[in-house]
Amino acid sequence: MTRKLVIDSDSIINFFKYYSFDKDENGIINEKLNEFIISKIENNEIIVIDKVFQELRSPETNDFKTKVKKHIYKTEHLLNEIEIIFNENLVKINLINFGDIELESELSIYKEKYADLYLIACCEEMKSQNMQPILITEETIKRDKKMVEKIPTICDKKEIECRNLPYLLFTIYKNELIFDLEIKN
Repeated sequence: MTRKLVIDSDSIINFFKYYSFDKDENGIINEKLNEFIISKIENNEIIVIDKVFQELRSPETNDFKTKVKKHIYKTEHLLNEIEIIFNENLVKINLINFGDIELESELSIYKEKYADLYLIACCEEMKSQNMQPILITEETIKRDKKMVEKIPTICDKKEIECRNLPYLLFTIYKNELIFDLEIKN
């Protein structure tokens, strides 16, 4: 079974935020780490979907976006699945003051603006193709005011493996990435 790592925008943003070890010094480690992740995207091992690509708007991601632009996974064919996932995972407590029109409007926002449901639908599609998707997200199960359950909760229901960025770097790629820490006194 082929493993595919489907990554969300927060994980990509956090990668540039927290894993820039020597960015202010000579930048060699940072450059190699960036090249490593980009090579995994180019080899179709790490999947960046179009909706995630659209969510990347910070200046730190500009160079990254330029390099991976040709390797973006298109999701427009998943619109029907998005509606199904949306309806199956509505947070009942947040629905109290919503009518059908507001619900339809919220679904439209999820289809146009958010990558979350597309990530789930992409993973479901991969599972149906006998692949082993792992959704990489920084989201937790902590509730918020959103209309739809959080990614880890939906993944649990749909039996999709859900992990975070440190798991990706330190577990999945532990044989390819060796991190060394030196503390100077």
